[in-house]
Amino acid sequence: MVGLNTLYFGAKSKVDPEQEEKTFNWFENVLVSSGRHERFIPFFHIWPGMNYMDHQNLHWQEPKLSQMETLIKEQSHKISMLVGAHTHFMDFMFMGEEAEFDNLFISPSLSPVFKNNPGLSFFDITPENEVENVRVQFMQLQKKN
Repeated sequence: MVGLNTLYFGAKSKVDPEQEEKTFNWFENVLVSSGRHERFIPFFHIWPGMNYMDHQNLHWQEPKLSQMETLIKEQSHKISMLVGAHTHFMDFMFMGEEAEFDNLFISPSLSPVFKNNPGLSFFDITPENEVENVRVQFMQLQKKN
């Protein structure tokens, strides 16, 4: 697993562009310079892409969103699964019709901040570094009267 501090790329972030670039370049270097048969599970707080609840919500600023989509496409043979969070709800996301890679798992929140039941995610990794048996367990919170 490799974690990337994606708060730098968030649509609402106001970050030093130099730090943003250093962070992205570090992640790109991890993927590109690794061996052909190495596999990764990148995890992010704010995942690249968008969701739609009551309106379209783009999570990252350009040009980093397009750069990440390109990097994921080019290095998809090294990625077993992407893991994100941010929305507080469990989901599997489709990266788009042009995407060659669509295994984006959105992990549920540990916090009940949006009146959701906290959840934990589990998955197994095979000897070939493939992900299987993705499971989620939710804690049923009791409503106070």
